[in-house]
Amino acid sequence: MIKRRNSIAGQFAPHTIEMIKSPAWSVLSLSARRVLDRIEIERADHGGNDNGRLPVTYDDFERYGIHRHAIRAAIQETVALGFAEITERGRAGNAEFRSPHKFRLTYFPVGRAPPTHEWQRIKTVEEAQALARAARREVPQKTKVQWRKKPNLSGGNRHRKRRFHSAETTTTRLSADSTTTSISRGEGVADRPAVAARWPRCGPEHCERKRWPSEEASSNATDIKHHRQMTQLNRPASRKYWTHLRQLRSTFAPTSKEANDNDHWKNSWRPASWVPAQQNREQG
Repeated sequence: MIKRRNSIAGQFAPHTIEMIKSPAWSVLSLSARRVLDRIEIERADHGGNDNGRLPVTYDDFERYGIHRHAIRAAIQETVALGFAEITERGRAGNAEFRSPHKFRLTYFPVGRAPPTHEWQRIKTVEEAQALARAARREVPQKTKVQWRKKPNLSGGNRHRKRRFHSAETTTTRLSADSTTTSISRGEGVADRPAVAARWPRCGPEHCERKRWPSEEASSNATDIKHHRQMTQLNRPASRKYWTHLRQLRSTFAPTSKEANDNDHWKNSWRPASWVPAQQNREQG
């Protein structure tokens, strides 16, 4: 049986001549072309299916020949020029928590849906160059780590300080001139002593809470305990220092015989006017 000359023996990824001649294709960088080639290889590994759910990791791109620092810019370039789309963004992490990007090639169908060909919206080379340049320079936003943070269920600003209501608010202030009546035993507020007279104001803006003697004693005991702990920790170092100092003094200190023979007193740290008491007696 004679094989047809226009048949291809193995798997292939078809590119239309219209796409190859397009302005968007002509401005693709080498790294962006390799990104598309690696995604096409992943599609072929899936049997030509799963377009839109093609996972490709940074390690896959790096093994294919793309420098690791150029992968992000190359992916953004292919997306901006309309040849690829990130359907699900991945995330970094440990083992089971990380996941790769999942891609869709716009010039291949997704199931029964036809290709979308977003690259056809670019009409001129200047427009394609501007889009590619802006995409390569774009800095992605980092995802804020939410570990060990309390969720903000109220929807307000979690960094806003709380408002403390003082005793002077109109809703809580009661004065002696108040005409509000009490329903208990038929007595009014005017018949009783004023609230402010019975309970003087002691808010955060008026006075500070006094510490009880038991609290002061406990704080003093805590300070003493901390001082003892630090003394116990530093005691070996202090003992080692003084032992070393005594050894130095005993090593360099001359004996009494050497002091008399070498006239040690004249060459010592004492002033020249100082004379031992024994010499004073001999001179006298």
